[in-house]
Amino acid sequence: MTHAPGTYADFEELRERAVALRLQGWTYDQIQVEPGCSKSSISLWVRDLPRPERKRSPEEAAAIARKGREGKLRIRDEERQSAKEDAKTAIGNLSGRELFLLGVGPYRAEGGKDKPYARRENVAFGSA
Repeated sequence: MTHAPGTYADFEELRERAVALRLQGWTYDQIQVEPGCSKSSISLWVRDLPRPERKRSPEEAAAIARKGREGKLRIRDEERQSAKEDAKTAIGNLSGRELFLLGVGPYRAEGGKDKPYARRENVAFGSA
């Protein structure tokens, strides 16, 4: 049967495919990738179906999750370090006076921020 993309028939086919995959023991993450739908939709569609048997112990699952987190943290740290190196190269060396002045500005502006209970839509510099 042919129909226009984005129609109710497409939605129903997507739902039926997600239900069929869940009945085969697929996880939400696996279902999300294959037919291309959100976890929230999958959850609504399959919430009354039995959960698939766990293939791993909770300890094994935790170890896999920890390994994934560690990889993401490592990548994030590498990106952060690279950004710091790029900034250091772009800015160059700062004199003691330049560094001092950069630190004094935010310190002096403390308390001068716009707050929900005290609207300040201006920039104010206090005198020492």
